[in-house]
Amino acid sequence: MVKSKIKNFIIIIFLLLMTVCLSACSEVRAMIMTNEDGTIDELVYVSLNQEEIENSGYSLNEIKQRIETSSMNEANRIVSSFNLRIQIALSTTTQVMMRLELQSYYDGIAVVGNSWEENTYVIGLRYKNINVYRYYYNITEANTGYSDIDEHFFYNTVYYNSTNLYADYHDLYDRLTSYYSSYYPDLIDSENNQLLYTYVTDLHREHSNADYISKIDGLYYHTWVIDQNDIDENIVIYYNLANQTNCILICIAIAVGICAVLGIIALIINKKRKKNTD
Repeated sequence: MVKSKIKNFIIIIFLLLMTVCLSACSEVRAMIMTNEDGTIDELVYVSLNQEEIENSGYSLNEIKQRIETSSMNEANRIVSSFNLRIQIALSTTTQVMMRLELQSYYDGIAVVGNSWEENTYVIGLRYKNINVYRYYYNITEANTGYSDIDEHFFYNTVYYNSTNLYADYHDLYDRLTSYYSSYYPDLIDSENNQLLYTYVTDLHREHSNADYISKIDGLYYHTWVIDQNDIDENIVIYYNLANQTNCILICIAIAVGICAVLGIIALIINKKRKKNTD
């Protein structure tokens, strides 16, 4: 189910990008995805141009097999290396809290994807949470995100602004790009690649300044195309909250008004009845 969602979403985004991409070369792209459960996917997908490959005298199936095998091996090496790093750290650490934290990181990275959809291949690494991701990349700086509230009478708009934490960290993408460029320099374009960031939520009331928004199986995918020349561009997610105090006051005022109107009508009717009986 997870693989299917990832694959379907990747294909949708790829087709959207192809509408603005004029290159006929086979391409490799990177995407970082924050899932609704807090896991983080570092995805790489390769789109092969079948006509170009066959015209160059290569076998499409052979290249696909090589790409799949080498990519899977590289992803597994990253997972094994990470777990070995945790084991070494545990062997040299006696502090109880640090050991508990390290133990929670073990097996914190898994391989996802590893599948083809036509001539597009998807593979990725799934980090159990942001702490595992930070530990893997030795990220020590504090989160630069901040919240802001735009107040209105009936509702408030809550904004969450953040620079793209993931823009500089994509190890699997860098390794695979290096491999593809070395073995297929005339087939796979490694000069004009794009980095994508996607935020996944099941809340339809959440909005953003994303370049693309897609809905698959009840989940909303907000995707930004990261400009390498403006890598600190803000990512903005926002949603509206009812101003409960003002809404309650308005409801009370309306209820009081209705009661007042009904009371006046009752008084008028009562006076008419008295007048008629007199």
